[in-house]
Amino acid sequence: MNQNNSARIKGKSILVVDDEEGILDVLSIILSDEGAIVTTALNGNQAVELLKKSTFDIMICDLTMPDGDGRSVLKFAKTLGDKKPKTLVCSGNLNFNPGEAEELLVDMVTEKVMSGDDLVELVNQLA
Repeated sequence: MNQNNSARIKGKSILVVDDEEGILDVLSIILSDEGAIVTTALNGNQAVELLKKSTFDIMICDLTMPDGDGRSVLKFAKTLGDKKPKTLVCSGNLNFNPGEAEELLVDMVTEKVMSGDDLVELVNQLA
């Protein structure tokens, strides 16, 4: 990884929300290796509870999940005002139109399948 990229992520608090534990583990490892402080949530309800208790710089959120989908998390995050984390929607099901992304104050939208380098680059753009 590029050291300039690592410097931008280092120390950033990132919430990763996905219902697939394997994906949470991989994203957590990649981002932690770059120096980020990573918190994970297995569903939307867990994510909302974490957002109520803590402040995050960045949130990476899946859309399709049981127990509170990504849209419910994004709607809650929008209510946080200036404490809303910058948001990357990362989903295998990108049934998400640009108008909806803008309405929910989503900063970036991407498909779930990507390399670790691509993930770090996207997160750096938000950092």
